[in-house]
Amino acid sequence: MFFSLAWRNIWRNRRRSAITISAICIGMAGIIFMIGMMNGFVVNMIENSVHLETGALQVHHRGYHDDPSVEKLIRNPSEVSDRVTALPRVNGVSLRIKSFGLVSTRRDSLGAMLVGIDPSSESVVTNLYKSVIAGSYGSIRSGNTVLLGKTLAQNLQVRLGDEIIILSQGADGSMGNDIYKVGGIFETASPDIDRMYIYMGLSDASELLSTYGGVNEIAVSLKDADAADSAKNAVINALGDEDELEVLTWKEVLPGVAQMVVFMQGAVFLFYLIVFGVAAFGISNTLIMSIFERVHELGVMMSIGTRPSRIFLQTAVESVMMGLIGSVIGSALGFLLSLNFILNGLDVSFWAKAKSFIAFSPVIYYRLVPWDFVLGIFFVVLVTALSSVYPALKASRLKPADAIRYV
Repeated sequence: MFFSLAWRNIWRNRRRSAITISAICIGMAGIIFMIGMMNGFVVNMIENSVHLETGALQVHHRGYHDDPSVEKLIRNPSEVSDRVTALPRVNGVSLRIKSFGLVSTRRDSLGAMLVGIDPSSESVVTNLYKSVIAGSYGSIRSGNTVLLGKTLAQNLQVRLGDEIIILSQGADGSMGNDIYKVGGIFETASPDIDRMYIYMGLSDASELLSTYGGVNEIAVSLKDADAADSAKNAVINALGDEDELEVLTWKEVLPGVAQMVVFMQGAVFLFYLIVFGVAAFGISNTLIMSIFERVHELGVMMSIGTRPSRIFLQTAVESVMMGLIGSVIGSALGFLLSLNFILNGLDVSFWAKAKSFIAFSPVIYYRLVPWDFVLGIFFVVLVTALSSVYPALKASRLKPADAIRYV
């Protein structure tokens, strides 16, 4: 009886209630659409950052991240990697040697980031092997063979099979140089990597840079990249007495990406406030008008013993019911609007290749999970409940004698 009466009161003025519910519906649909887009951008950024280069965690010689220099080496990489790999959360590790160098051809010379990797272990941590567009990813298993970024290869005017000379300072202060063959060309979601990076075999890098078995970085892949913070503590505990080492999450390695994720989450919350702040005024106005139309009716109810608290609750229930109707329909509409982009993605190639510190794939796939809908509906119900407080108080404080005579 209580809910039935509230339902009838909502549709007492169909046009007004329909307008209010439609406003909630449109707002909710917009929020779901925006959340799907933001989730897609966040997942795209994280996947391209974590799976393109950094890994979920990195282990360095202490101070290397702030001042990367080739002489800051992990001298016992096999022992460290074995301890990390033994952890149940770890999917795999990749040993790396990194340094800046000068790459030259007969036509030009350019600076580049030299990265020595083991192709097999690197393929567990990153998706570099998927980015090779010419030649072979495994070619660097052969001696003196390298992979070049597409932009770097274009700037140097080299092709597959061409030779380049690499010059760099070694970890012991000596100068290393050698001739290498271009065995593959890659193109990633990061313009900076395509423009600067050269990958070579770990043994070739060790020989060129005189690291004598040491490495600069151990990149760690986790089974759940979202658990990087807790996994960091587990890695630190596993390393134990290795005081000269530091462990960083991808958020610490790439603070710009982490800040962008926080910014997008804040943007969604701000959108919530704007959309449903406006909707709250509409709901409050609808309820106030409904109360003015029912003053006589409410007076009769109170004169026959209906308590003010019941009047208050009935008015609040009307508000919440309108919020639920609008949010449920709006959630369905938002999902339908997002469905095409969930399945086929949104083409952002015009932006993905912009010169930026953030790597984007050219297609963003919207992401929606049940929690997005639950949170949205909860927020709507909360806003509609709060917006009903003033009208409900006004209704519950009517004096029965005055209300009965109200025309």
